[in-house]
Amino acid sequence: MKTFHSVIFMFALTLFFATAVSGVKYLQQDRIDLNEKVKLRRVVLNVLGLTDAKDMRPEAVLQTFERQVQVLDVQGISVYRGRRADGTLAGYAFPTTGPGFWGPIYGMVAVDPEVEHIIGLAFYRHTETPGLGARISEEWFTRQFSGVDIRKAGEEPAFHLQPPGGPPDRGGLDAVTGATQTSQAVERFLNADLGRIVTEYRKAIREGGGHG
Repeated sequence: MKTFHSVIFMFALTLFFATAVSGVKYLQQDRIDLNEKVKLRRVVLNVLGLTDAKDMRPEAVLQTFERQVQVLDVQGISVYRGRRADGTLAGYAFPTTGPGFWGPIYGMVAVDPEVEHIIGLAFYRHTETPGLGARISEEWFTRQFSGVDIRKAGEEPAFHLQPPGGPPDRGGLDAVTGATQTSQAVERFLNADLGRIVTEYRKAIREGGGHG
């Protein structure tokens, strides 16, 4: 009988805390959704080079995004067309994602208006190892992609990652030291997404297939 009461007590206690956690999450869901919205818009503004949104207040991020970015539906994906403050076209930002070493990696890559060169890249969500694979989010890593020629993407890799300090090589960028699997994953899925951007999405954009 004592064991039975203990089981009932533990069940009730577990049910209570599970209900409490679910209730808190429900009450905070709007705030969670807003934070995710701001985070994504901050990333888009940064990779398009429209503003340094890292330290902007959430309200300012949302307002700037509303003024300068249009969301297009291109073959079922959201593409972000950015314009500078003077109205000139800055470029397009595309989501990029693929399997990493420990789980999916989510990023955003921006290209120039002609869809010929990368102008910005960011990885904003992943579960890679801190201090190793997680370094793909660091500026030194993503900054080196700026200016990469993607005109032949789809026919051949736009870039490859190599050990830091190696001899200069056409299309060669520095991999993350000690994170071979993560580097190979980024090289594989980002090159594949760049190929689709050039061979599929660029044509859809030029033909007016994207609409907000």
